[in-house]
Amino acid sequence: MASIIPMGNQSNKIKIKVTSVILYGNNYQFGGFDTTDYWLYRGAEQCYGGKCGPYAGQGNICMDAALNIQNAVMLRKGVLPGCYVPPFTDVYVYPNSFPNPGFQGTNYNYFRYLFYYSSPSFGNDHDCLMPFEMNRYLDYAEYCVYTLNTQPSGARPDGSSFISIDLHGELMVGLGGVKVHKGWIHYGIYLQGGYQSDL
Repeated sequence: MASIIPMGNQSNKIKIKVTSVILYGNNYQFGGFDTTDYWLYRGAEQCYGGKCGPYAGQGNICMDAALNIQNAVMLRKGVLPGCYVPPFTDVYVYPNSFPNPGFQGTNYNYFRYLFYYSSPSFGNDHDCLMPFEMNRYLDYAEYCVYTLNTQPSGARPDGSSFISIDLHGELMVGLGGVKVHKGWIHYGIYLQGGYQSDL
């Protein structure tokens, strides 16, 4: 199912724009990253993101690692006919709130947290996420999204279902150039086969 907006009508032809696509069922075969997916950690909002490393200059500069991971989570989300009803809950995403329980204290800027964090204060500080990092942070994001809110495991409130995630890459200048992925995860009560209330 797709959301479509008419863009114009010329010479008996209708120009349309697809704004979103919903795939029904389990979509985990979609949305992963391949060997060319080197993405900058931030810059989507200002359109100075894009691919980096050996693929610098290729790809959409209005995309970055955070937006790609966000979109992959949404693409892989399973959807059934129904709607979400109150109470709605928004969970703030910041790396420090989601430490990696498997982190061993080496390579500090690789997977120290379940969301991307890289600090010049430690080794391996980098601006360009490699494909294995993109896939790892995608897996971590989904783990946080779907796991109950028992920190550091996850964000989902008991009884709620995942609606959407808004993930952004930012440079924390006041912290000496720390690079992070942060944002919000939105939850609600899923009502199968129901209709969204005006409330």
